[in-house]
Amino acid sequence: MLTLLDCRDGLTLSVVKNGKIARLHSSNPNAIKFTTFNPAVNGKVSCGPVAGSGVPVEIVYKPSSSGDIVGEPFAVEFIDPSTPIASQREPISARSGASLVRGLVTLLECSKGVTLTMTVNGQSSRFRNDKPGGVTILNGPNADGTVDCGPMPGKGLDAAIEFKPSGDPEILPELLTVQFE
Repeated sequence: MLTLLDCRDGLTLSVVKNGKIARLHSSNPNAIKFTTFNPAVNGKVSCGPVAGSGVPVEIVYKPSSSGDIVGEPFAVEFIDPSTPIASQREPISARSGASLVRGLVTLLECSKGVTLTMTVNGQSSRFRNDKPGGVTILNGPNADGTVDCGPMPGKGLDAAIEFKPSGDPEILPELLTVQFE
């Protein structure tokens, strides 16, 4: 639940999840995409405390470990609590020069960057990003929307990924975005 929008020095969002407060900060609030699927939220977003106990949100952010800030928000979706979230969310789309693929994420390795292994139509494929924090994670399976490194549960987790093909069979495609479904 989004409970506070603090507009000092950019924008800091305070979100309560499982009884804990998480704060996300952007020094460039105009770069955050706000979308509403909640009929009670319309018009302009205002700074300050949110009325009542807050409003349900899903936030896309880049994780960080800067003090008490858990990440930098890129998108805030005001969710309609009476409708399943999956039916409210738009699937990711590929940027120019990038491609999309859907499958089962089976392994996420987080050593010196991120390497993701995915099964697509019975074939195993790997994708890599050498930059720590260079991969955007959407709808991660953890309560806070993140995903843990290591093997995924069961046969894997359904996801769509955005990547840039390498053009060289010796170089793994560059992983850009992972949207768990």
